[in-house]
Amino acid sequence: MDTSTVSVVIPAYNAGRFIRDALESVFRQTYPVSEIIVVDDGSTDNTIGKIKSFSGKVVCISQSNAGPGAARNRGVSTATGEWIAFLDSDDCWEPEHLETLMKAAKRVSDAAMVYCGKKWVDSLGQPMDDIPLQKTFPSGWIFNDLFFANYVSSSSVVMLREETFLDVGGFDERFKYIAEDYDLWIRIAAVAPVIGVPVYTVRYRRHDNNLTHQTVKQILSVHEILKKAICMIENNSVDPRNNLELLDIRGRMRSFYNEAAVGLFNSSSYDKVLLMGLGALRQGIMTKEILVRCLLCLLPSNVTTTLRNLRRVLIKGS
Repeated sequence: MDTSTVSVVIPAYNAGRFIRDALESVFRQTYPVSEIIVVDDGSTDNTIGKIKSFSGKVVCISQSNAGPGAARNRGVSTATGEWIAFLDSDDCWEPEHLETLMKAAKRVSDAAMVYCGKKWVDSLGQPMDDIPLQKTFPSGWIFNDLFFANYVSSSSVVMLREETFLDVGGFDERFKYIAEDYDLWIRIAAVAPVIGVPVYTVRYRRHDNNLTHQTVKQILSVHEILKKAICMIENNSVDPRNNLELLDIRGRMRSFYNEAAVGLFNSSSYDKVLLMGLGALRQGIMTKEILVRCLLCLLPSNVTTTLRNLRRVLIKGS
């Protein structure tokens, strides 16, 4: 019988609406949980009261608001399990979630992290069948895969070794609310195998307060994360078993700058479009899409917005 221990860490900020559902989904797990640690990240609603209603079953830690990465770091610092499973306070797990991930982890003895897919639900927990499920789950030494795209879609789909988490420094708290998880996955994949499991045992709740909706901050954070990853490569901090000779860094950055320029332009962040254009120019990976948007951003902002909206109308009408 497997005796590996699992600690569950839940960051919570103004989570009164959903924290009970999240906790009850942990209690229903078919794999035994050693402890449940909820870190209240400076909530101003009734989150603390909801957590205390589970007195004796949950360890509650309170801190001033510092972001989900800092809250998860705080939770892991007190955890005793060999493995850490993260669950966001507005998400839920299917009963077999941890058991499924643990079985996958045991098939690869040196795996440091296991992840699965998620099913989208609305604020009431009802399925959102119009959102397609993830189809690709890279496994093994996947630094190259993660450099091109974040296949680990949420911290709620992850279970990882506490030892590895601490070795790589945990979540970078400078990414206070956006993409701090993507940064961690890349750093873990740089030093250890990661296992992807093509199941959907996480119910990921979509609602108005989801942090991942903040497009501009997301783009800028990913930019910083990719630059950090390139520094890791240059500093020989990535295990050679990741086959870095196959990694097309220029291709990835060209694609990123192109998508970033379009996203920032559509978000009216014209100054940041120029920032991306400068980065692309310096690296010699300028594209037509970036150049056109940079030229438009040199015009007065009201003119740029008018031209952008006119283009949308013309495309919609064609």
